[in-house]
Amino acid sequence: SSFNFLQKYGYNDASSNTQIIPLQSPLTGIRQGMRKGHRSDIAAGQKVMSSMIFDHNNTAGIIQTVFDKYHKLHTKDAGHETRSQTTWDLQLQWIKDGKAFLVVAHVNDKTVGFSYINHYKNYAYYSSACSEPGNGLPIGHVMIWKAIEYLKSINIEYFEIGWQEY
Repeated sequence: SSFNFLQKYGYNDASSNTQIIPLQSPLTGIRQGMRKGHRSDIAAGQKVMSSMIFDHNNTAGIIQTVFDKYHKLHTKDAGHETRSQTTWDLQLQWIKDGKAFLVVAHVNDKTVGFSYINHYKNYAYYSSACSEPGNGLPIGHVMIWKAIEYLKSINIEYFEIGWQEY
């Protein structure tokens, strides 16, 4: 009685869950729909961190500089280079083309995290993130909230934040 009908034809069930946030409600409604712990992490993080958006509206030189910092921190956070230069070049081009953006988190003047979000038509996808290792701050929560604010401002209706492991 599995929900995956392909199993009766010999396929293995390799289903996964993903979280999609509908963005049609006002920001207050979206925030109220979050678990209390997430709301608390956002509020606490915003007291010590600032966040900003880098997109196609920034000058090319600024985008390149910020993107290089993202790549460097991503490599540091992962402990090694995770993919080919071609994929990094594509990500940068998508920002310049208005198909993606970066959220950058700072504590004072120090960059502590990046989130890379792609978008197309009415849909956005949380593609990649990195943060300064070992800081203990709710960086991801603050950056996702900033992304939600921005996505609403450009009329995106759905934000997929990725696989959920239960």
